[in-house]
Amino acid sequence: MLPLRFTLTCCILLSSAIATRIEAANFELSNASITVGVTRGFPDIDGDGNANLTLPYNATHSAAIAPSSITANYDLSNTRFLIDFIMASQATFTQTTSVSASSFNDITPAEDILVQYDGRFDFDLPADSMTAVLDFAVFESDDNTVILASEDRSHNTIFGIGPRTFEISGEFILPAGNTWLMGYLFRITSRSSSAPFTGTGGGYLDVRFIPEPHTALLLLFGTAAANHRRPWRGAIACDQRAPFPPTP
Repeated sequence: MLPLRFTLTCCILLSSAIATRIEAANFELSNASITVGVTRGFPDIDGDGNANLTLPYNATHSAAIAPSSITANYDLSNTRFLIDFIMASQATFTQTTSVSASSFNDITPAEDILVQYDGRFDFDLPADSMTAVLDFAVFESDDNTVILASEDRSHNTIFGIGPRTFEISGEFILPAGNTWLMGYLFRITSRSSSAPFTGTGGGYLDVRFIPEPHTALLLLFGTAAANHRRPWRGAIACDQRAPFPPTP
């Protein structure tokens, strides 16, 4: 039986190797776009974004038609898509105002990838005739009946005004060999009868990409280390996982 010190050392070294490998999750990003916008009816439209982004991508985009506005920060790489934003939506007495952040991306993995996601949308709708929406979906680009993730949250103030929170989380395997469309939408809409009140909101979406074979290998090694026992010390478990940056 191998000494426990050697077993633990190997576990730590393997964790470090896998963490390094995760830095280069193998997928191709195409037809990738991000958009923030404020719409108050034509011609009162303001938007910002990138219609053909490549990785890595770090930027801030904003749009405004006073007093409505949105600002979103993007930190995108082959390891993680992290987006956070803040928005405000106020209608006029004659026009509806919609404020949103959205994105659509085609992802083609060269290997199976474990995708973990979580998101949050905190908002306050202080008047009637306001709505908030959070959508996140991943499905096969050529066959939208093959769905890997689907999150759909909405609130209309007909069911109550004031602050609310949407939260989503989950994980799935992104299979190699196919192209998958990943998209999201955060939006607050204020209709004319809600004027002059302002709907506000903020939140984030965090999507992490982990090459699946290496995740399985790490868990297998952790189990083997946990089964290593010394008669006078009992079980000592080794469960080292590749680190992620903290979630906001």
